[in-house]
Amino acid sequence: MEKDEVLRAIEEAARNGQIELVLSENKMKTLPAEIGKLTNLTALYLSRNQLKTMPAEIGKLTNLTRLRLFFNQLATLPAEIGKLSNLIDLDLSINQLKTLPPEIGKLTNLTTLLVYKNQLTSLPPEIGKLTNLTTLDLSINQLKTLPPEIGKLTNLNTLYLSGNPLESPPPEIVEQGIEAIFEYLRQLPEEAIEQNEAKMILVGQGDVGKTCLAKRLIYDEFIEDKS
Repeated sequence: MEKDEVLRAIEEAARNGQIELVLSENKMKTLPAEIGKLTNLTALYLSRNQLKTMPAEIGKLTNLTRLRLFFNQLATLPAEIGKLSNLIDLDLSINQLKTLPPEIGKLTNLTTLLVYKNQLTSLPPEIGKLTNLTTLDLSINQLKTLPPEIGKLTNLNTLYLSGNPLESPPPEIVEQGIEAIFEYLRQLPEEAIEQNEAKMILVGQGDVGKTCLAKRLIYDEFIEDKS
């Protein structure tokens, strides 16, 4: 779909007051700023295109509850994504994201966040504000650590982490399920404080022993491999 065709589709949607717009599988490389006119939209489907960026005007679509950006070439997300406070379902799978903007933490109504198969090396601590999340897919990325704030996602019942070189939490914790992961992450801040205090006392000793993590782990089923 050429740019002028996309513009026509947007203009038509604006005239008709559409609440859904499907622009998937159109080989789009850019999304026109005019998308910001569609303030009635509740669902926007942009999957299987060639988008590398999203315009700031996406933040004007404050009625969106579902945004699908699966299978594009996105390397970053604009800060304005945080204005989509009514989003429930956000699919960012199969892109080139290395991190998520801190503004992601403003999407407090999210129940599903899919970031499968990107290039994530870190997650912002603000992800801990997404307390309504029930499904979080972080599989097949480059994550070595999870932020302690993940432990605040108490409504989470599905967490995919396979395909990451995780060191914290270690694989033996991940294998025990969500509750074990949460237990581990919730203790990290306390452990970090204790280590910092030790380093302050033992000046010049860069390597000090880690405090022992509590061993009480609540087992919960965790599925690493998806069909």
